[in-house]
Amino acid sequence: MHHEYAVDPKALVSSWENCRYISEKFGFDRGRVLSLFPKRWLKNAYEKLGSEKEIGDVEKKRISLKLSKLAKECAIPSGRGYDPSEDWLHNAINQQNQKPFHAIIIKEKNRGDDDILSLNDIDESHELMCAKTNYELSRKTESLLAAFAVLFKSSARIAFIDPYFDICNQGYRNFLERCLTFIDQFNPKEDIDIAIHYDGEKIHTTPKEVGNNFTANFHIIPNRLNIQIFAWEKLINGEDFHDRFLLTNKGGMSIGRGFKPTKTHMTTNVSLMDSKDSLKKLDSFSLDTKDYKLIECPIKIFSDGRCL
Repeated sequence: MHHEYAVDPKALVSSWENCRYISEKFGFDRGRVLSLFPKRWLKNAYEKLGSEKEIGDVEKKRISLKLSKLAKECAIPSGRGYDPSEDWLHNAINQQNQKPFHAIIIKEKNRGDDDILSLNDIDESHELMCAKTNYELSRKTESLLAAFAVLFKSSARIAFIDPYFDICNQGYRNFLERCLTFIDQFNPKEDIDIAIHYDGEKIHTTPKEVGNNFTANFHIIPNRLNIQIFAWEKLINGEDFHDRFLLTNKGGMSIGRGFKPTKTHMTTNVSLMDSKDSLKKLDSFSLDTKDYKLIECPIKIFSDGRCL
């Protein structure tokens, strides 16, 4: 669902026009994300910007703000090794043989590698810049996990919105366990807010009953994580709880047929959402929402089975 690009900081800081042009190509809703390669990518970019002698202070300020926004809103952790004794491009090319990027973007291209793009190449008509925002995916767990991977790796808030998400059901429970294991392994953030929102009028199990079932029968939450469980009901003349979403602080996805995986060749439509739409939808499931009503207080379940 998302293509990961390595972008040489020198390409971005060469001018305000280049910085703006490159930055506009990235976003979780666009299907293209910037790799924070190396881990101190933003610091490297600031350093290179500071050493630019042909750019004035006002332009440097604009570029600096754009770099910060790009790293915060359109980037993901790389998780790749980096040899500081080699230059950035040499490191990026080495990674193509180990954990490849979708493409490498540099200011000027002086070699014939097909997966290296110069500033003149990054028009959206270029095959390596083409990114779909709507997919028809298999409903098998591996396919769904692959689609959610980038959001799982980079988000501090993750919410599963599905009126039928019943973690007392084996299929949903197995799927949730795989998701939590992936988040624990690949998301480096210390605090991650994970929530499940379901329709309590369709799934006749209260959060308290879910917690009791959880404690008595299974422990699928990694040690450093916890999940919150919310059961909602429709207000009179209020919003219908029908659509399914994966929502995060980075962006979201509309999941046509929900999260329960199937063993058959059934498919579901998945569409990317931008961060503003995702956060707006998240707000409709907040404690002070006026769109739905809580059936009972939500609960938080910890890895040791405790429920609060």
